[in-house]
Amino acid sequence: MHSYKFSAYLLSLSLVSYLILILFLDFKLEIFSGLITPLLGSLFSSNMVYKIFHHYPKKLTSFMIQSFFLKIFLYGFILILIFNFSSFNQAVFFISFIGYFIVFHLIEALFIKYIFNKGSRNFG
Repeated sequence: MHSYKFSAYLLSLSLVSYLILILFLDFKLEIFSGLITPLLGSLFSSNMVYKIFHHYPKKLTSFMIQSFFLKIFLYGFILILIFNFSSFNQAVFFISFIGYFIVFHLIEALFIKYIFNKGSRNFG
């Protein structure tokens, strides 16, 4: 599976889950705000892992470590901004953020595992 196809699946999953949630809950901004940051982080890192693995495999571990710390820093910064300067329901945002964070990172881990398994067969 190419990274663009994975991105399309992840975006589709995001859209469908968002639409389902806003049908039953009246917190559109909170849910969207909790969705967008983990989504962008997962899309960026999964596409970069795919490209680096295929072009510069020796640099992949270094990238993944740097990406981890960058995402933790950015997530922390965004959470601080939201909790200090937002006027919406922070509990709903936090639940949305944590839920999407977990789901997107699990899906991203499965995609990376798929890349590694497929790549090791090509090199072996």
